[in-house]
Amino acid sequence: MSPLFLVLAAFLILSVTAMAVAGAAGRTKVLISSAAVMVILVIGVYGLLGRPDLTRPRAATPEVLQARAMAKMDETGAILERSKTATVENWTDLANQYWALGSPRKAAGALASAASIAKTPVERDGLLGAQAQALVTANDKQVGPTARALFADILSRNPDDLRALFFLGLAAEQAGDKATNKKYWGHIIEIAPADTPWRKTLEARMNRVGEVPANPAPARPGTLTLPEGPQRDMIMGMVARLAGRLNDSGGPAEEWAKLGRSYGVLGRYEEALKAYDKALELAPEDAAIKSARDGIAAQIQ
Repeated sequence: MSPLFLVLAAFLILSVTAMAVAGAAGRTKVLISSAAVMVILVIGVYGLLGRPDLTRPRAATPEVLQARAMAKMDETGAILERSKTATVENWTDLANQYWALGSPRKAAGALASAASIAKTPVERDGLLGAQAQALVTANDKQVGPTARALFADILSRNPDDLRALFFLGLAAEQAGDKATNKKYWGHIIEIAPADTPWRKTLEARMNRVGEVPANPAPARPGTLTLPEGPQRDMIMGMVARLAGRLNDSGGPAEEWAKLGRSYGVLGRYEEALKAYDKALELAPEDAAIKSARDGIAAQIQ
């Protein structure tokens, strides 16, 4: 019930009581006084209760909204785990949503569940590869032991899987192991068509494995194109959802920088530069973001 209604009802009862006990002459005075006081009460109470800033709840912050969305995704995951009819599509949709919320590790868990119920070996290997790649992202782009094991498992069944070859070669590059890197990246170069755009870039990078430059330059994003297929479409969709969320609701500098890195890996340098510029607006003193932006700008020149 409205507080204004309660106040007016209480005052009306007091006014009627006063008129009942007052004489004939006093009733007119009571009536006039009551009307005046009621007008004052209406204006005063409305001035207090009718103010939107006092009665309406404040909008939730982006952090609160993200936490709520994450909790909702966790609840969905728990439901899928208990369900006997959950599909690969259910789990991959959940993985996409986790990725869009900036949680690649949880996305990897959802992809693992999808792989466990895949209907074909090809589908299963594709999902395991996506899981391993999500783990690499969650591990700050370092290919850890779990991801290496997943990629090696895929490669044992499909020796020409480009994603597994690339990330196993990347693990060797990160370890400074030139021979192992050449085993994997050399095989990519062997099976790639001669006119593949990234072939020379990968070969040059392979030849530099193990070298420590005297004055290392800021790392520039790689642009190795993943093979066409559902996994690449999923990655493109994740980037699109992140961009949509940031454009609609905004986000911290770290999220804009993540979008810049994603665009850079896809070779979409103009969009990457815009994302990094937005990140620098929010964190103008962040040296890492400045360095990443400079790397993208160099690619455009």
